[in-house]
Amino acid sequence: MDTLQGEALKFGERFGPRLAQLTLNQSFNRLSSALRLYTHALDLVPSDVALVAFMTALEGLFSVATQELSFRLALAVAWFLEPELHQRRVIFDEVRDLYASRSKIVH
Repeated sequence: MDTLQGEALKFGERFGPRLAQLTLNQSFNRLSSALRLYTHALDLVPSDVALVAFMTALEGLFSVATQELSFRLALAVAWFLEPELHQRRVIFDEVRDLYASRSKIVH
């Protein structure tokens, strides 16, 4: 089994029941909002609308900034996902590119 799959399964087993209980009626917070956006984005068509929803979910989880949003979001996501410096830079660049695409769609 792939290490990432194994870790995801362990996370799901541990936190899945609690995360499944988070609904709009029970909770309105960053995690529940991000989970709802992510879940709905999986089925969105066209894909540009889905990208906006996915990026909004990431923004809700990782950003509290009101300035330099793309930089701060990319930095937070990269630090969360990758311990190795070179790979962290790759993730940072990917998230900034995605956020730039999101901005072009929205604005």
